[in-house]
Amino acid sequence: LEEVDLRYNQLREVDLSPLASCLQLRRLYLSGNQLQELHLGSLASCTQLEEVDLRYNQLREVDLSPLASCPRLGYIYLSGNQLREVDLSPLASCPRLHQLCLDDNQLREVDLSPLASCSELSYLRLDDNQLQELDLSPLASCPRLNDLYLEGNQFRTIDLSPLTHCSWLVNLRLAGSQLEELDVTPLFPLRLLEQVTIDKEVRLVARREALSDGVHYVIPKGLRPYLERIVWQ
Repeated sequence: LEEVDLRYNQLREVDLSPLASCLQLRRLYLSGNQLQELHLGSLASCTQLEEVDLRYNQLREVDLSPLASCPRLGYIYLSGNQLREVDLSPLASCPRLHQLCLDDNQLREVDLSPLASCSELSYLRLDDNQLQELDLSPLASCPRLNDLYLEGNQFRTIDLSPLTHCSWLVNLRLAGSQLEELDVTPLFPLRLLEQVTIDKEVRLVARREALSDGVHYVIPKGLRPYLERIVWQ
């Protein structure tokens, strides 16, 4: 058995214990149900697991620790639940993680440090939560990050400097927050950056050195609409 698909069945509970013997399981789909709790312990035996989709349920908490035994895990979807907190530390054992979606929850804080071990991470969604602070430093170890969604939170400030190391970044969403000022200097070296969303009320600043790296500088497409708003320092 490589796939279990129980999407959109109005399930209120499900017992995953039979999956402990499914050693070749690769994909688990449980999205679009009414699950309020779910125990993932049985998945510790599923070392070939590549994708877990728990989107659009009513989960208030989820223990991801069994996933530390799934080194092939590449996709985790937890969007559209009621999570107030989530411990990502088990994901430090998932070096192949490509996509992590935690959007549309009630997260007030999240520690991204385990993602420093996920060098193949390309897609991260944290939008539409209640985050007031977020340390992006671990993402400096994710050079292949393409898409980062942070909009719809409660940031008043956020340090984008770790993103300088994300040379593949294409899409950065920051709108719908409570940002007052934003230093966009770290974004200028990102040649592939095509889409950036920032509210018009946000005061944008940048250091003049951002325009010079010793060679002909190409301003990323995603920053061009904001050039007239930037206060150079």
